[in-house]
Amino acid sequence: MPDHPAPVLPESALSGFAALPPAGWHMGPPDRLAYILFTSGSSGQPRAVAHAHRAILARRMMMEDWSGLRADDRLLHAGAFNWSFTLGTGLMDPWTIGATALIPADGTPPAAVATLAARHHATLLAGAPGVFRKMLQTGWPNWPALRHGLCAGERLEPALRQEWRTRTGTDLHEAMGMSECSTFLSGSPSRPAPTGTAGYPQRGRKVALLDDLGRSLGAGLAGRLAVSADDAGLCLGYLDQPQETAARITNGWFLTGDLAVAADDGAIAMLGRTDDLMNAGGFRVAPPRSRRLCRRSRKRAIWPWRRSPCAPVSRSSRLSGPERPLKKHFATRPRAIWLDINNRVPISISTRCPAPPPEKSTAAPCARPIQGPPMTSVRLDIFADPVCPWCMIGKAELDRALESRPDHPFAISWHPFRLDPQMPPAGMPYVDYMKMKFDDEKGILAAMGPVMEASERLGLWINPSLIERVPNTLNAHRLLHWAGMEGYRPPSCRH
Repeated sequence: MPDHPAPVLPESALSGFAALPPAGWHMGPPDRLAYILFTSGSSGQPRAVAHAHRAILARRMMMEDWSGLRADDRLLHAGAFNWSFTLGTGLMDPWTIGATALIPADGTPPAAVATLAARHHATLLAGAPGVFRKMLQTGWPNWPALRHGLCAGERLEPALRQEWRTRTGTDLHEAMGMSECSTFLSGSPSRPAPTGTAGYPQRGRKVALLDDLGRSLGAGLAGRLAVSADDAGLCLGYLDQPQETAARITNGWFLTGDLAVAADDGAIAMLGRTDDLMNAGGFRVAPPRSRRLCRRSRKRAIWPWRRSPCAPVSRSSRLSGPERPLKKHFATRPRAIWLDINNRVPISISTRCPAPPPEKSTAAPCARPIQGPPMTSVRLDIFADPVCPWCMIGKAELDRALESRPDHPFAISWHPFRLDPQMPPAGMPYVDYMKMKFDDEKGILAAMGPVMEASERLGLWINPSLIERVPNTLNAHRLLHWAGMEGYRPPSCRH
């Protein structure tokens, strides 16, 4: 033992502690710092999130409206300790009410979780959906003690939830949260989440959907998901970053960074992140869309979202007819390609793929697509912004190409592309915006000259002198999205 004045307690003294009467509670200020968590960095640099002691007691709202945790439960959590989900649900919650916490050793494969849970008579099982997916891929006997499972960290697919129900006779309950407030939306044994939603606001939580001006929205309207800044479970802030903390609060609401929509019964469905669009070479793409495409990879070829080196399309090969740039490349290349009308508007075109080339093929260097069954049509995914003149010009050229071949095989799907994602909600005066973007009148004329030439050639009417403001097009994209769900499509630029 080191030379230190602290008393040394033998094992016999420690074992005698069990017979002592309970010590009194040391009740300090509820807002004093208890622990610090780091965010995952999904929206930028990881931040140190400071939580108060009150956050631990506030977690009782999760126990009642998500986990259904009881003092006699044995909760096994299959996550690592560097995750707030494991720290809170797997450890602090059971300890708070006297339940048993079971945490597999580091490195335990997901396939072994079911065996451990059965051996230790777990009544609740928690983990990311991927853990439950791995468990279902292995054979293991059901154990009667299991009441239900708890999911967080990624979206719970309805198919996975149904498969788990069929296999075990128990349900999976999902929760939506963040490092700054843990979970606040969830389904529970007493109120399961409707299919396709994250569940309901937990009782005791104040949750709202806000528009760009910070006003609350009603059911059926998509908005920014927010939690009350007075929520007992909300963090104290980002450690030593008061400005970053203040930037997340609007009109008494803490902005989560998520987009969502509420149903009439209060269930909330997630629509993605407000900062979800990835900017890769100027192409802004939502990660949920890439995940959906990858999940359909058995049905179509999936390529990296960039202009493919095996199918370049130059400015001279504009879409004057569907067959002009396509027939040449589709005849000799794998049938998945990125096109770019006027080198400005990205369009992805994918159709049935031939067998992949052999390993030693001399074909152009590009990733091999995942082989899938033949498709009956060619899908065009178009990313455009209603305020972008080049988008309108590109659409006019596409309209002419399609009208020239009424029997074309293309099925068009429109997606948002925000020309300026930093545009204020109320927009900007047109002249101020153009000067900010192109410096001076000479720069503005140089930028608009090609636009005017192209529009006149196509018979489009563009008159910049009548434009007073440049709008924020977020709501326009929302309108196009909802119109598309109802079966409406943007009209031809020639109409």
